[in-house]
Amino acid sequence: MKSKVFLLLSSTMCLTLCSCNSLSESKNNSGSLTLSSSVVPSFSVAQEDFYFVLTWGVQKDSSYDSRTGTLIKTKYVRERQPEEYIATYQYPNINEIYEMAKSINVYSYADDYYPYEGSLIMTSPSVDYVFEINDKTITSNDCPILNEIPDDVTERGKKYIALLLTIRNTLMNSDEWKAMPDPEILYA
Repeated sequence: MKSKVFLLLSSTMCLTLCSCNSLSESKNNSGSLTLSSSVVPSFSVAQEDFYFVLTWGVQKDSSYDSRTGTLIKTKYVRERQPEEYIATYQYPNINEIYEMAKSINVYSYADDYYPYEGSLIMTSPSVDYVFEINDKTITSNDCPILNEIPDDVTERGKKYIALLLTIRNTLMNSDEWKAMPDPEILYA
């Protein structure tokens, strides 16, 4: 009788666990194992509500906000005025960025994500990226300063890097960016 009760309880517990979307084991801060759900949020931002903010640089000194159109070449100045490094820019193909972000489901990426995983390429200094899309922020620190995507990066990383470089290169190739003076401080 005890073995039937044990079997019934074990079966019930197993069915309960299996009915969850996805469960994974992880260690909490105390080192004990816990079960956590790993449901990936879907990309549910309507195109008309879509915006992005990209901050990048050795000191995260450059940024662009598609909501306001504010483009900042650098926030570190010595003799010039900070306003000399701020321009208004209308991102020309925001629909392309929306489709790229949606196709890779940026919501599935970790809040702290290193897209160059698998690559042995490093640069000194390195560049940091903070990419915000509506209510999601992804921080990528210590990335190599490159204009191309290394072959040895994971496919997931390649897609994310392509998104970042598309935005960054569009901004840095704009007339508004080029019209601003060169930064007085490259990095400290």
